[in-house]
Amino acid sequence: ENSDAYLDSMDAEYNKFHWYEPLLSGIGYRKRSAGIEYFIAPLGAMVQYGVGGFRYVPSALYRKRFSNYQSLLTTVNLNYGDYNKDLKGGLDLTYTYAPMHNGSVQVKLADNYTQITQNVDLAGLFTQSNLIQKTTAEGYHRYEWFNGFYTKVGLEYSQRRSLEGIEANPLWDSIFGARNVPFPFETYTIALASIEFLIRPYQRYYLKGREKIVLSSRWPDIRFRIDQGLPNLFGSTVSFTKYAINLEDRVRWGKMGETFYRGESGGFLSNVANVRFIEHKWFRGGDVGIFTQPIYTYQSLPQTFHSPSPYFSAWAIHHFNGAFTNALPGIRRLGLSTAVAGSALWVPGESVRHLELYVGLERQVIWWKQPIRFGMYRSVWPNPQSAGFQWKMSLDFKDTFYDRWNF
Repeated sequence: ENSDAYLDSMDAEYNKFHWYEPLLSGIGYRKRSAGIEYFIAPLGAMVQYGVGGFRYVPSALYRKRFSNYQSLLTTVNLNYGDYNKDLKGGLDLTYTYAPMHNGSVQVKLADNYTQITQNVDLAGLFTQSNLIQKTTAEGYHRYEWFNGFYTKVGLEYSQRRSLEGIEANPLWDSIFGARNVPFPFETYTIALASIEFLIRPYQRYYLKGREKIVLSSRWPDIRFRIDQGLPNLFGSTVSFTKYAINLEDRVRWGKMGETFYRGESGGFLSNVANVRFIEHKWFRGGDVGIFTQPIYTYQSLPQTFHSPSPYFSAWAIHHFNGAFTNALPGIRRLGLSTAVAGSALWVPGESVRHLELYVGLERQVIWWKQPIRFGMYRSVWPNPQSAGFQWKMSLDFKDTFYDRWNF
């Protein structure tokens, strides 16, 4: 997967033009032997619903690797809404200066409408109750000190403002009602220092020129992160200490399929009385009929909520990849496979104990050379389950370069 011949063949396939790219998948070009890559987002992604109605969000990416194997990655996006005539946008620059140690510096500058959380149900993605105005300058430094041990140190300085006073689209108000009303809060400034440790035991890699290319590990990735508010720094008004630890992995069992799993815990170490709801941990409620990313979301949690309390959560899904169904002649011809998935959440401070289990049937197809996996799942716990959460459908796209599904 990392030989020059394989990479050249993948680049040649990637660079072929297809009629649907400008509208659906975007236009990209890469030539790794020359260290060049660019990507322009598709027209379908440039028109999005946001503050004030539909907005135009063009974006592009450019990456250049130099002869000494250092590289520069640039992404830029604009965000214009015709309803309020407001222009937003952002710039993200990442310079890899130590390719043998995955050492890089990153700078982000943006003035944009930002989601309070991505852990929100599908309807919440289209409502202004999950959006704020955020003007930010951020800087990060990432470095691999020895094989499989990384640190990422960052500093964020931003101002956060409510959307109150910005005119909403009446049509969306009529559809979503109270959910389209922005959360009111006083404008505040935040200076936040962070440090994240990533431990990847027995990480496999290989060297190509002066670049270290990471492959994988047979052990789970372990991440530990601390965010520290810095009060009185350039007007900052926050002083909390927040932590989170998680582990994540994919395990292949040969003919018995593969398992994706993830566990996470976190909370605040200091007094949470003055911590604003935006900094809380958010827990995503389930969507009616849609089986969302099963190692990050809950399928049957009644509703999205947030809390500053300590929490403990776990997710897992196992795909049998035909281990049982291929032994049944009639079923084998249908190309069906079985799966089982589940998640658990415990938030002691909110008296929340949630456990869910699903079983499913899946089928893989190939459309336009893209492997796609469809799934139909049924809840077995809790039982009985409310009507919208009992049956779920999923859709996943395989990364053909890494031969890996998202879940």
